[in-house]
Amino acid sequence: MNNTEVYFILDKEWNGNLYQTSRSRHVWICNSIKNNAQIKQVWELDNSVCINKGVTSFELNDDVIDVFYDFLPTIDEHHAQWKRIVVFGIPHTEINKTEIEKIMNCKVKIICLENCFEIEKISKI
Repeated sequence: MNNTEVYFILDKEWNGNLYQTSRSRHVWICNSIKNNAQIKQVWELDNSVCINKGVTSFELNDDVIDVFYDFLPTIDEHHAQWKRIVVFGIPHTEINKTEIEKIMNCKVKIICLENCFEIEKISKI
């Protein structure tokens, strides 16, 4: 397993620098008025497709937690070698570690950070 890190942004008002962030990891980010301006900029500057860097956007409905769980298998399918998924836009207290392990078919550790949390892959089940 390599050290692939994926950002999973469920925050319609994300304040990071998407271009800089997407140069060293792949970013999945929800569409919104604010985020779409940065998404467009990244795609105009570099529209190359690479599993380890770049941007994928998706629609976010009213149930952010459902979207979180619904997209985990897709992220796993596209980034099978992921080591960490850094999640923005939902509090770690709203997620269930056992459910994540079931969906992702691996043991994980949840690491709480200042404005996000990490899902770290420990081992396959």
